[in-house]
Amino acid sequence: MAFLDKSKRAPKTPIAIDQSWVNILQRYLSDHPSEELHESIQKVKDLLYDKEATWEKQSQYIKSVGKTLPSKKSNSGQQSSLSSHFINQIESILEPIISGIYFSSITTLTNRICIPILDSCYMISNRNSFCNPSIQDQSNNKENKMIKEFEQEYSRYITLDNYTTHLFSQKGMSIYITLDFPLGFSTVEKKLFETLQFFNECLSLIIQNVNREDEQKKKSSPDPLSLAKHMHDAQHVIKTLLALLARFDQNLRPQFESIWNVFASDYNINNDKEEVVNKLVPDLLNECLVICSDNNYIKDVRQLAGMTMAATLNLLGSSQFVSKQVMVMFFASLNNEENQHDSDFMDHLGVKIPAILFKETEWNGGDPLMLPICRGLLSNLDRKVLIFPLSGKFQFKISILRSNDSNPKTLHHILFLSIANFCDNALNSQTKVLAFETMGLWLQETENTLRNDETSKLYDNNNSILNSEVLEKLMSYVLDNWEDPVDAIQFKVKTIFEKLLDIISLKSQLEQSAEFYNDYLVNLLNQLLIMDQYRKVKYSLLLLLLPRVGTVKILSIQPEFVSKTLEVLHNLVIAPRASAMMVTFLDLHLEELFSSEFRDITIKKDEKREEIVNEWIDLWLTPICQGLSSSDDILRKNIGAFILQPLFKAKSSSFWRIIDILQNNKHGNEFINNERYRLNALIMVLKVGRSLDFVDGNMFIENSIDTNRKNIRLQLLRDAIYHLDLNLRIDVLGLICESRKLTSEITSTELALLKSFFQLNLNSTSPEFRQKLFGHLNKFFAKLRGNLYNQWKNYQSHMKYVESHKDSRTGDAHSEIKQKIDNTRSFLNWLIELLTASLYPGASFQRVSSALKTFVILIKTFGIENTPLPEGFVAQHCRTPEFPFQLSLASARNTKLILHCLMNPFDENRTLAYEILQEFPSPLPGIESKDNVQKILFWALQSMTSTRAGESDSGAMIFRLIFSKYVLNLNLDLDVEIKQSERLEDYKKVDIPSINFTRKLFSLLKKQINIASENLLLASQKFPMHGTLLALQYIFKELDYNSLEVKNNLEEWRDTHSHAISLINKVCQIVLEVLSNPSPEGNVPASFQEMEEMIDELVLNLDEDPDREEGGPKHQVILSCCWRAVKEASSLLAIILSRAPISVSLETNFSILDYEKIRKGGDLFRTLLTSIRHRGAFSAVYPGYVAVCSRLLSSSQVKFVELPKMWLEDNINNIMANSVSITRRSAGLPLCILAIISGEPSNCKVLLPWTIKTLIEIGSQAPSDDFDQTIDSHQVHAFNILRSIFMDAKLGTDVLPYVSDGFILAIKGFSSPSWAVRNCSVMLFSTLLQRTFGVRKTKDEYHSINKLTRREFFSRFPQLYPFLLDELKIAVDQLIKSTKVSQSTVHPGLYPILTLLSRLHPSLMDGSSSVLTMNPFVSLVLSCSSSPIHKTREIAARAIVPLIPSNDLIVTCSKLINESVMSNQNELHGRLIQVQYLLRGHLRSNVANFDIMKDFLVNMPPIFKSKIYFAFKNNSCNITRYLYLDILYEFVIDGNWIFIEQNEEKRLELIVLMEDNFLELRQLIFDMSLSDMRSINKNQDIYEVGYYLVRQQMTRIIIKSLTSQDNSEHSSIIIDILSDSDYEVRLVGLEMLIAFFNSSKYREICIDKLMLQCKIIKMIFQEEPYQNCFQRAVELLTLIDSENPFPKLISNNSLDFGLEEFWKKLLNYMEHVESSTKTEAILPLLGSLLSQIWQDDSLPGNFKSESLNQWCKYIEKNTKPEVLFSIYLFKEPNLFKNEDTQQIITLYLVLVRLAQDDDIDLRHSAALMISEASGLEAPVDCDRAREICFEYMTKSYSKSLYLYVSLLQTITGSDKPDEVINAETNPIRILFVVENPNIYKEDLIDIQLAYKHLKFAFNKEGNVLDFPDAFKRDVPMFAVEQLRKICVLLKDNENQNNGILGFTSRPTIFIVVYRVIITVLVMMEIASNKQVIIKEIKSLINELVEDKIQLHPLLNDILFEGFNHHFDDDSKIIINNDEKFEKEFERLFLLSS
Repeated sequence: MAFLDKSKRAPKTPIAIDQSWVNILQRYLSDHPSEELHESIQKVKDLLYDKEATWEKQSQYIKSVGKTLPSKKSNSGQQSSLSSHFINQIESILEPIISGIYFSSITTLTNRICIPILDSCYMISNRNSFCNPSIQDQSNNKENKMIKEFEQEYSRYITLDNYTTHLFSQKGMSIYITLDFPLGFSTVEKKLFETLQFFNECLSLIIQNVNREDEQKKKSSPDPLSLAKHMHDAQHVIKTLLALLARFDQNLRPQFESIWNVFASDYNINNDKEEVVNKLVPDLLNECLVICSDNNYIKDVRQLAGMTMAATLNLLGSSQFVSKQVMVMFFASLNNEENQHDSDFMDHLGVKIPAILFKETEWNGGDPLMLPICRGLLSNLDRKVLIFPLSGKFQFKISILRSNDSNPKTLHHILFLSIANFCDNALNSQTKVLAFETMGLWLQETENTLRNDETSKLYDNNNSILNSEVLEKLMSYVLDNWEDPVDAIQFKVKTIFEKLLDIISLKSQLEQSAEFYNDYLVNLLNQLLIMDQYRKVKYSLLLLLLPRVGTVKILSIQPEFVSKTLEVLHNLVIAPRASAMMVTFLDLHLEELFSSEFRDITIKKDEKREEIVNEWIDLWLTPICQGLSSSDDILRKNIGAFILQPLFKAKSSSFWRIIDILQNNKHGNEFINNERYRLNALIMVLKVGRSLDFVDGNMFIENSIDTNRKNIRLQLLRDAIYHLDLNLRIDVLGLICESRKLTSEITSTELALLKSFFQLNLNSTSPEFRQKLFGHLNKFFAKLRGNLYNQWKNYQSHMKYVESHKDSRTGDAHSEIKQKIDNTRSFLNWLIELLTASLYPGASFQRVSSALKTFVILIKTFGIENTPLPEGFVAQHCRTPEFPFQLSLASARNTKLILHCLMNPFDENRTLAYEILQEFPSPLPGIESKDNVQKILFWALQSMTSTRAGESDSGAMIFRLIFSKYVLNLNLDLDVEIKQSERLEDYKKVDIPSINFTRKLFSLLKKQINIASENLLLASQKFPMHGTLLALQYIFKELDYNSLEVKNNLEEWRDTHSHAISLINKVCQIVLEVLSNPSPEGNVPASFQEMEEMIDELVLNLDEDPDREEGGPKHQVILSCCWRAVKEASSLLAIILSRAPISVSLETNFSILDYEKIRKGGDLFRTLLTSIRHRGAFSAVYPGYVAVCSRLLSSSQVKFVELPKMWLEDNINNIMANSVSITRRSAGLPLCILAIISGEPSNCKVLLPWTIKTLIEIGSQAPSDDFDQTIDSHQVHAFNILRSIFMDAKLGTDVLPYVSDGFILAIKGFSSPSWAVRNCSVMLFSTLLQRTFGVRKTKDEYHSINKLTRREFFSRFPQLYPFLLDELKIAVDQLIKSTKVSQSTVHPGLYPILTLLSRLHPSLMDGSSSVLTMNPFVSLVLSCSSSPIHKTREIAARAIVPLIPSNDLIVTCSKLINESVMSNQNELHGRLIQVQYLLRGHLRSNVANFDIMKDFLVNMPPIFKSKIYFAFKNNSCNITRYLYLDILYEFVIDGNWIFIEQNEEKRLELIVLMEDNFLELRQLIFDMSLSDMRSINKNQDIYEVGYYLVRQQMTRIIIKSLTSQDNSEHSSIIIDILSDSDYEVRLVGLEMLIAFFNSSKYREICIDKLMLQCKIIKMIFQEEPYQNCFQRAVELLTLIDSENPFPKLISNNSLDFGLEEFWKKLLNYMEHVESSTKTEAILPLLGSLLSQIWQDDSLPGNFKSESLNQWCKYIEKNTKPEVLFSIYLFKEPNLFKNEDTQQIITLYLVLVRLAQDDDIDLRHSAALMISEASGLEAPVDCDRAREICFEYMTKSYSKSLYLYVSLLQTITGSDKPDEVINAETNPIRILFVVENPNIYKEDLIDIQLAYKHLKFAFNKEGNVLDFPDAFKRDVPMFAVEQLRKICVLLKDNENQNNGILGFTSRPTIFIVVYRVIITVLVMMEIASNKQVIIKEIKSLINELVEDKIQLHPLLNDILFEGFNHHFDDDSKIIINNDEKFEKEFERLFLLSS
């Protein structure tokens, strides 16, 4: 819930008007009383005398002053026209006042406004002196006076004694801005040393203040706000200092260099300036050093200090001198004595280098202090200083530099080594950003050096920096950090990569070694192309490489590059990056083709250009078309979204070429991947073309044969609109709605298509579909509005022309325009009727939602009373255009229908309805009188006080609407309760309706509270509070606190808010007892006896029967009431606290809440969160607390900001208290803390680091020796809170720096003696895995896209490397020791460590040379292979995969296999499973390259062969036998892993190599497996442990081998396998055969299909005992020959039964089957057999008919809604063409039912079957399929009486109308209503379909078909009698308050009445006593009219319009036009045809 309004900026403080400014003005006016004032002076006067002006108004005054003065840009004539007295006024009044404002301002924006005025004054004064000869001799004085005045003000400003209210930061910013205009710059230049001295003093004071804060922090809690102020001051002071040193370097250098001269020559200082400089420089250096060496200062301040220090050093002398001083200060000490004098210079100055800068820990820590210094040196030292060669001997102070072998010769090189060290050891994201940014700066500096001719020569002499090792290191930064979740890090490493490539290119040019550059790029390109395709870095780096390497090089390395890249677009994460790269690649390739072909061309350019374009199109045409026709929805969508538009923009001819391919079936397999998706591809392409204006509505034609290829067949679009595929339907809507021009014409064809779309798709259940639908409709209606404006303008122009010219042709033109306008208006009116009709009672959620949302779009586009102007229209520039008509959106009927939607059970629909009604005028149309409003309010009260949440929400929403529309807008005084007391207790009487209305709600809530306090059960059942609380929420949401109504009645509203808070407290106290129970759910309480006693005590107070449970079980009712009450109460409190104006006190302001109320409100939130045990309740409280904390933490008042901090500290302290005991994952305590830290502003996270650090400290504490497992320890709470923090998405990137600490805590927690801590550790570990690796993007969590490479992982979390290694050593040592003593104990930390390692991914670019080498882990993980625990061995096998580089794969696997022995089966199993996972992880995951694959094929066969005995009888362990066989099958027998290789030539080479090298081994494995299988059958002992696994694997090997080679024993071997006594073997055999027959290679097999069929039929006939085998056998039988599953030609020896016996056997199974899976299997087979039976002429006809009847019976039985399993139907269209009409009608009705089933597979299967049976080219949607069924039945079987009976049954339904109405009038009130789970079935649609087609059948066959008399006479009369009963019941219920639409607006009542009316209407078509019926009906209708019975508008329409067709003109009944639909009922508003 959005509690907070959109944040507004805090108001700026007005400028304080100084009295001296007023005196200046008054003095001048008194001296010149009659002088005319310049306009600028008048504005200044207004400014000075407007005491109440806000800052905004004051700034307008100052801006207006500037506009009256001439500027540099204005004409000089303007200034010359100024008279002398005006100039005098400007100099005497304006300049001193503006100068005063400039320096007294506390906002920089004010300074910037003043600058143009000061510039103008300075210019006027100078020109005046120059242009007036009479005052030439005084000019200097005037000029000096003006400048002196500014200088004097400036001099006062830069002292600590004046402007004391200004912060140092404000002064720093002001002077920084002063440098931006001439007067200011010259002033600062003159006062340069004074300014520097002033800022030096400021900086010294800031340092003292920070030190004082640091000391205070040690004694007590720190003050983060005060420290933040000091940091702000320091930042702007140092920033200004840096600007001064940089801008005035020429002024300062001589003075600064003089210091060295004095020191070198040993003479004394002679003047004050030298003394100032001599003191200033060391002070600056010392202050900057202090700041840089103290991590109390934020990184930005330290960074600026480092830059300022470097800028100061840079001015001290020559390049050599500065370079030497920097070396001595920070990096090295000089060894030779001759330079010792130089090194003493800093000591002489008194510069003290902090020793902490040289500590090794500070160079390797998470926040290195030297990093800002290095950055400052790099950015602010002169380039010559950096590259000046170092002379003499020196000793590095830091071991990191001493241990480096590169022997640096320049400061530039030393800085690189230092920065690289910081990059390697950065532990948090902030440090990484700064380190990588500094490295990027170093590379930029290097590039600049190389580009400069002078410096490049010096750099060449020291060119050893960028060697191959350094290049590799820089590249590792890119690869390891490119996919970092922190965007800033990604950006910085991108800069490193770009600069690295630039430098290598420059070096190659300078060294004339282009070959080196090209080789480097090609090697890098090769690495990227073979990289895992799911690495995001791959495509980003390729995109950057493309301009450098070109496309030809890529295609030469990987010819199928385009198709391979397009393949990954199915992944939503990779698609944006891959597509951006692909588009750039193709654009560049086209450019390259043009540039290469047009160099030396002699033929016509146009011909060559077309040839080049076709060549370019050929490159991508096939893969694009295949991708667009792929079965992957996401792939098609991404190609359309990312790829097509740029291609078509580049060359439009490519669009029409694709259209030609997709629209014509002559183009086949080459371009089309799946023919089923050809239409999808076409619509996608057309949609993109439409967005580029390649296609318009006039191109859609009916004629399918057209020579012009730039036409689109209209039938294709219709097929798409009705298509089964949702994506296709939404794409065709996009095609209709898309257009680049808003005024492009919309044709009647497009409107007709849109009509068809609306009728079918308003009921879509897909949220994504509906979202796209509304997006397209927004565009379409905006375009339609522009069309209408344009057409009406043209029509008016034509009319004027016709009036003046009488031209018939023009008349035809204007008539045509008018017709278009009328057509559009007709369409919009039709749409409005469709939308309102879709709001019928009981309509599905999605239909109502779609209708309301479309209504919102119509209102937004066409308005309620006035149509909005077209987009971009500016009324100032032209006459306002007219709109031809105004849509009737806010009619009385529409108002009532939409108002009734506020009672919809779905919140989204209620919200949409409310939004619509808010747009309607007040009062709402049709609801004008107070009585009507009051009646609606009482109707809403019934719902609002309901126990059901949906009903109470609906009632509260109506209260909100009435309050907004009638109480606030119209000031109606309305009652809340039916018996509202005239006098409201405890309130002063006021005449303010809004306050009275709120107080009346308070009165109602008080009554409910009083009842609840006495009897909670009674209150829960009869008087719930949550609805009233929700209504109050809506009331307070509608309040505008800036309105006069609130401000003028402030005391009353304060009392109202106070009373609301008081009531909230009472509600919470009442329900808290229940919700804080140890088991609040009530159904299974922890202390059932205690709970029962409490409830029984409540029940005893009731007068009624205590055994009666109204609304549900007592516990459930009470709990529901309580948690809903606390949910709404807390939300109401949150709305009040987060919206109402607040201040510390309520004196002299417009605030409503003071500090104390805010504090108490927060305390209540904390009490609720820390006391409630019910998860739903405290989760509902949490959002409100977040809103309150967010507001307080963003407040401008310090006291409010401190409040959440106090709450946080209190909560943390309470964790340590033993009294805190909250079960169930600490209940609401984590949310209580999370609410505060997540509410912090994103730019200032102070509380989060402190909280996490504190919680980790608490969690790390060991439990006490006497800890109680039944009481929650503080460690448990710490773990649970940390878990919530890491789970919170809002804190996603903020918590990443603490992930390492979290992992360490969690893994250590696994070893805790406390079970609760261990349990919490598991949950925390799982949360951290998700935070680190992200949410699973595929089902397989071990897929490469769900992993990080080991380099990425340990680069992000380097702290984990040593920790995991140490912990793993301990765990493995314990495992080995326990194994030696035959124990199976596992260290608790082993599993989490191995799990973490297993989630890493091996990288192509990993190697042993990596800084974080994984070699130490390898030996430890390999040691786990001998563990006696199977799970340990398996998880270790997963963990070893990322630890082994691909280059070591074959060596490692060979070693593992060769060293394996059978004497230790555990170790053998462990080694083999490690081999298996290694091969899978590298060979099957696109990690190993071609050479490694080739190495495997060459070297591994002998090794496998040497250990072949592992797999067979020599090995006594079946588990290891199975495992070795599994490895052999996966990597030797089955060679699918080879197809991972992307290059086709290399792939073919690998296949040939495999066939050659594996031939002998494969044959050996096959022979031994077959021999073992045959011998096993004779072996009696087949029930050994794991024996079946071995046999299963052998079966796979045998069948796989048989399907890939010729063998005369094929069939007999397979039959033997299917006859095996072991069902697991039979099952594997069947599954292998099913997979094979499903593949495209099954035709190549030499298996005797007849023999196989007979065997399977026997298995089924003999009732295969194992269910899975039986199911697979049936499936395989239909696969072998779906048309003839029972073989026609069989020998006598094959089967001893025929088709009839087989059929009867299957029927017998169906009769006696107990398993639903068998039924699912048999039904499709029965369908296929039935098809075969009907095609077999040799079978008797009665057998065929009987078979059909039996099959239909089972289909109908097993497709009813109550049947829970899925049925896969046969697809045999011929069955629908037989003569047994009753069965076929039954079958069609079954299909209609299945098309509405809640199982998506069933719905789609039914729709596909109907589409095929109807002979449609494209499958249609389920709704359209139902209509087709009815159409076909009616047209084909209208002579069957069974059809009429079936359709009539569909209309009437199975329930009796009077019973339904009686049940609705006396409902059983239960708390939770069981809703219909099938949202796809709408009874109203079925009724309308049945009515439409039954009426059609009557009219078609009524005179021919002889209906029984009873049918024609009794059925109509029965229907009339039912209608009479209903009318009586409606009269009986009319006196009740049934809402705006009456009793028939209830869904059940509506559908019953609808059924009866429709039944009467349709039966009148054939009624034999029609006149009697008409008379009866007319009598009933007259009674309804006379009694004023209110019917739903839809029922009115049907009742009156429907029956009026049968009445005479004179006797027709007329009703109010506002209450009926202006359309014909015959059109059946919800059908698509």
